[in-house]
Amino acid sequence: MIADEVREMLQRQAATVQPSPDAWERIAERLDAGDAPVMPLQAPFGKPARRRQWFMPTMAVAAVAALVVAAAVVLTDQRDEPGDRIQIADPPGPEVLSTPSGPAASKPIWPVTHVSEMADRTDLGDPADVARRYLADRLPGAEAGAFEASENGSNGIVPFTNKGVQGQVQLGKTVNDAWFVTGAGSSVVDVHMLGFDGRQVTGEAMPTVSGSMRLTVSRVGGGTPFTEQEAVTAGKPVSISMPGHADAESVILTVRLGDGFGEYRVERPGSAFSPDAPTAPEAKASTDEEAVRNWLRAVADGDVDGAWAMVDDRSRQAVGGYEKFNSMQSELAEGWGGWAEAKDAAYYTIQMPTPGVSVVVVTGVWGHEGPPESTGSAMVVRKGRVDPFVNLGDVSFGAADATWVDVTVPTGRDVWFIVDDRGPIRATVSGTRATASIEPPLEPGRHVLGVVLGRNGAFAVRTFDYQFK
Repeated sequence: MIADEVREMLQRQAATVQPSPDAWERIAERLDAGDAPVMPLQAPFGKPARRRQWFMPTMAVAAVAALVVAAAVVLTDQRDEPGDRIQIADPPGPEVLSTPSGPAASKPIWPVTHVSEMADRTDLGDPADVARRYLADRLPGAEAGAFEASENGSNGIVPFTNKGVQGQVQLGKTVNDAWFVTGAGSSVVDVHMLGFDGRQVTGEAMPTVSGSMRLTVSRVGGGTPFTEQEAVTAGKPVSISMPGHADAESVILTVRLGDGFGEYRVERPGSAFSPDAPTAPEAKASTDEEAVRNWLRAVADGDVDGAWAMVDDRSRQAVGGYEKFNSMQSELAEGWGGWAEAKDAAYYTIQMPTPGVSVVVVTGVWGHEGPPESTGSAMVVRKGRVDPFVNLGDVSFGAADATWVDVTVPTGRDVWFIVDDRGPIRATVSGTRATASIEPPLEPGRHVLGVVLGRNGAFAVRTFDYQFK
């Protein structure tokens, strides 16, 4: 499901931390069961993971090619020759790919908008039939496929085709075995980074065809919808900024482009939390470093309620709510939690230009699930609460040495670099290339590079190890 983009985060951890075979198999099984984002995934050492290719088949193919190239570069660069620059790959540190329904992946958009309204519904026992009826209502003429259940059977997808355009309907299930639609999307347009602050619905769309894109925002529970229409060009990202409903806890965004269709429920910060989430008091930390240390310890100890209390609203939304966070506790403990036991760990707090936002870098010998090695990671902290799950797009390491950093980033982002304890260094961005000079020059050896992306008040950080001689 879309909310399970946290698994992308865990895949990236595995690229360096080498989780135990049992842990990796558990993650892989859950991915193949359907509890995964519909985006390309990265497995250890560039080996392509099995993945679903519903929304973005073209990008998935490109991602596989990129992984093959990356694997070749790593193998080539590991020669012990003077002047070699070695990209070690992403160190431990979860990242989330924020996709459309993440904040409300377990909440219905059809046939009703509240689970409580389905208590006596006897016509919702067949998920494939529910999906077909939904498509008949929203996209007449679309042909639905067979239902594909997730591993735990509580959700799943039904693929569909509309005049040659592929897509999928996402479904969830109540405790009384009544099925409901939680979202839908197609390959014509990828919608991601959605947010709703009560005034505006914001996000980004990447169309794969040119044409007129129609956006509609409806208040959950009824009301007058807001509609806008915009000409779009294939391959050119479009920023979404639509009026919201000030009195609404959540809204539904409908996107139509040609024969493509998508529908997503978007929650206000704070409303994406499960009603069953704990009401434990939020943890207080005197410094951002202390906030990160406390969260890492809670994750390592399996204190889900305590860890949840320390997470910022943006990351709570991105991860999909308390239930999703709770379901990932073992993987989080094996990933982020490993830092709680790291030997000689050092913490550096880098203040970002936005007041109340920092990036805490942690370096040390990390060997929770594999041979110990010197590495590092980083986490955004917002007003004393950790914000590790927001993702603003992929970052590819290019080159770095004593005086220069060169990476590939998504378009339309502000970019800063953090090298070890230095930063933030504002990058010069040209298209998808971000570069910066480092002064004074670094000493030869291994270093931790943090690439911070910023957009519309949100921040995300990706970390890389690199070394030069």
